[in-house]
Amino acid sequence: MNYLISKFFDEDQLERIKIDLLNAEWRDGLESYTPHPWCDGHSIKNNLQTHLSDTSILYEGMDCNDAFLDFTLAKSTNEPLITKTKAGGFYKCHYDFWKNGHFSTTIFLNDPNTYEGGELCLLIRGKEERFKLHAGWGITYDTGTPHMVAEVKSGVRDAVVYWTCSSVPDEEDRNKVRYYTMMSKKHEMNSPCSCDNLIEFSEDLCTHFREKAYKIRRKYI
Repeated sequence: MNYLISKFFDEDQLERIKIDLLNAEWRDGLESYTPHPWCDGHSIKNNLQTHLSDTSILYEGMDCNDAFLDFTLAKSTNEPLITKTKAGGFYKCHYDFWKNGHFSTTIFLNDPNTYEGGELCLLIRGKEERFKLHAGWGITYDTGTPHMVAEVKSGVRDAVVYWTCSSVPDEEDRNKVRYYTMMSKKHEMNSPCSCDNLIEFSEDLCTHFREKAYKIRRKYI
């Protein structure tokens, strides 16, 4: 799977984020862009950015999102950035900086019917795919994925952007851990709550797949 779409924030959390943003100091989005001497940054990126005064609101949603945690096998996450793209704003084709991490995430804060344009465009298997999710929902993808934010034609697009380092940096191992974790959860309901027989315990499918995932994860401690 090249990307994951999952829900991060409920209505209450979204409202708390919006209240915090009322007093935010918005700065030029170029502050987080690495300029090239041969290219005018304003022709590449036209948006605003800020940070929440209370980032715990954001981490609540991230830390409770099991789908996101299983997909990224998250080890650490940088401080989330809030972006605001008004009518006429955009972010042209680019890669995220390699030091940012293994995964990039964009969480939409406005419902799609409140603004026109502003889709997040990703190059997936040689084909451009466009995403414009409901408020509170986000998309997580490999940081090396070419992407852009289409021009906002009307309204305002607010989003949370952040990067995650995985505890399993090797992609092949990460895919194995994802599979073994999925299989462990699939058989979890049929596992005994307690067991006094070590052979029976080790042969239980939930235990079997969980330990296979743990064995890979221990390689990177």
